[in-house]
Amino acid sequence: MDPHLGPLQSFAHDLRALRNQAGSPTYRALAKTAGYSATTLSQAASGVHKPSLEVVLAYVGACQGDPVVWRQRWQELDWVLRHGAPAAAPSGSADAAARTRTFKEFGRPHPEPHAGPGAPIAATPRRPWWRSPRWAVALAVVAAAGTVVVGTLGLATRSTGPRCPSRPDRAAFTGTSYLRTTNVRRGASLDEPVIGTVSAGCTLGFTSYCLGQKVYDATARTPDIRWFQMADGGLVASAVIHGNPPASLGPTLCRGARPAPAAIALTVISDSRKPGSLVLRAEGTNLEIVGFAAFYAPNPAADARQWHQITLSGTPAPTFDAVWQPGRLLTQRDPVLVAAVACLGGNGATSVIDLKAAHPDNVQQTGVPALTGPEIDGATRTACRYPTAG
Repeated sequence: MDPHLGPLQSFAHDLRALRNQAGSPTYRALAKTAGYSATTLSQAASGVHKPSLEVVLAYVGACQGDPVVWRQRWQELDWVLRHGAPAAAPSGSADAAARTRTFKEFGRPHPEPHAGPGAPIAATPRRPWWRSPRWAVALAVVAAAGTVVVGTLGLATRSTGPRCPSRPDRAAFTGTSYLRTTNVRRGASLDEPVIGTVSAGCTLGFTSYCLGQKVYDATARTPDIRWFQMADGGLVASAVIHGNPPASLGPTLCRGARPAPAAIALTVISDSRKPGSLVLRAEGTNLEIVGFAAFYAPNPAADARQWHQITLSGTPAPTFDAVWQPGRLLTQRDPVLVAAVACLGGNGATSVIDLKAAHPDNVQQTGVPALTGPEIDGATRTACRYPTAG
C-alpha cells in the first residue's frame, strides 16, 4: 500500500502498520476480538473504500491502538473525502501508527526537463492541491463548545449544537452518546440498516435493552452484547453509550436478538508451562463474555476475604481461558474460591455462575464452601465489572 496515493490509502497504510506493531495477527484472530468478520477487517485496511468508524475502532482496539487518536484520524479522513479539504492536523500521540500521512503531500515527484546531455534529473514534488492559492487564502476550522465554523474564501457556514432526540416520558434508563456520530440501527447488529444518527453529548432515554452482536467499547476496550432500545424502536449498541441499565432490568426480545447465557462450567488446572500459574477454563451455553474472579484476603493476618477480578474475556477459542498467578495465596491453609460468571458486558452481570476451590494439595475441588447471597452477588458483580488499572 503506497501511502502517497491519497488520504484513503494513507489511512489504510497506517492501519496495516498498527496491525504489524501488534505482532501481525491474522484477520481471523483479530475478528475474535473485534466482533467483526475477518473480511470486514481486511476491507477496512484495503484502501479501496472508507471503513465505518465502528469498524475502525474495533480494528484499533483489537490491535491495542489508541481509540481517541484513531477516532480523530477517521474524522479527518471523512472530512477530506467529503469536502476535499483537510481538517486540523492530528495532535501528538504516543501511538506511532497514528502519526499520520493523512494530510501529507500526495503528489508524486516528477522530473524536470533535461538541462543537457548527461545532466541529472531533479525530482521536485508537486505542490499539494490544498496549498494552492485558493486554499492557502482561506481554510479555517474552529471547534468550540460543540460549534463548528468553517470559513473558505470569506464564506462561512455554521452548525450548532448536537442533534439530540427528545427523551421518552417513561424511560427505563438513560445514557450519553460520546462518538461524533452514533448510529441507530433497525436491529441488534452492525450489519443492520442505519435508520438514524445521534450526535455526541446527547442524553438518551431507553425503554429496554436486548442482547445482540458483540461490540467492543471504544473507551474501556471491553466487549458488550447489550443493545439499547429507543422509544421509536431503534437500537444503539451499549458499547458506544456511557451508561448502563439497572441491574434489576432484564433483557427483552428485539430484531436480531441472541439468546441469553444459560449455563457455565469452570475448570481449574495447573499450567505446566508456567509453574505457580493456574488455567481457568469456562464453557457453557450461549456464552459471549466471561468474567473470572477469586475470593481471598490480600493480607490474611488483618483483612477479611473479598472478591477480586481476574479478567473479563470476550474471546472464546473455543473455550474462555484465563491464566492466573495466585502466588502465595495457595500456600494458605484455606482453599481459594474461583468464580466464572457469564457477563453481558462491563457492569453487566448475570446469575449464571460456577465456582471451584483451588488448593495446593488438590488444584481443583468440586465441593466449595457455602456462600451467602451477598457473597454470590459480590462474585458476579466483581467478575463482570469494567476492569481497572492495577
